[in-house]
Formats: sequence, structure tokens, C-alpha cells
Amino acid sequence: MLEYLDLLYQKLEITMSLVSEYLAKQAEFNAAQADTIDSLVASQAGLVSDVQSLNDKITTLQNSPGTFTAADQVTADAIQAQGQAMATKLKAVADALAALDASVPPVVPPVTPEASAARNPRNL
Repeated sequence: MLEYLDLLYQKLEITMSLVSEYLAKQAEFNAAQADTIDSLVASQAGLVSDVQSLNDKITTLQNSPGTFTAADQVTADAIQAQGQAMATKLKAVADALAALDASVPPVVPPVTPEASAARNPRNL
């Protein structure tokens, strides 16, 4: 009977070891996901202010009286440059979202006699 209990205890230790390893990998995965999401939230906030800034510049340009001036050209050039910068930021956000979608969480380890045997060379 004691031998059986010892065997059962050893199998429990193997199972708990597998679970602990899985939980550590899952925690690492979750932390990486959280960091990416936090970065995306910050990027989104920056993009919102960029859009508002562009809208303000466009309004300024549209409200400019008379003919198109050198100052208007400076504003138009700034709008174009800022729009290109936003396109680069949006590409980075899209890439980060794609990477987030592609990330794969760790696989729950099988708790089977075969998995236990692989962890326990004495085949207990």
C-alpha cells in the first residue's frame, strides 16, 4: 500500500510540475500581450491627437482669405508631411495588431500516462 501511495505521490508531483511550467509560460505570454496592448493604446491616443492636429491645419488652410500664399503652402506642406508620418504610425499599429493576432499561447500539457512516463524515466 505504501508503494502505491508513493507512486501516486510521484505522479502527482510530475503533474504539478507540468502545470507549474505551463502556468509560467502562460504568465509570460499574458505579460507580452499586455505590453503590446498597452503600446497600442498609447499609439491610438497619439493618432487621435495627430488627426485633430491635421484637422486644425486643414481648417486653417480652408479659412485662409484670398489667394494661396506662401504661408498657405507651408501649411499644406506640413499637412502632407504629417499625413505621411501618420501613415507610418498606422502601418506600425497594423503590424503590431497582426503580431498580436499571430501570437500563440502555450499549449496546455497533456496529463496522460505517456506524458508522465516521458517525465519519469523509472516509469512510475
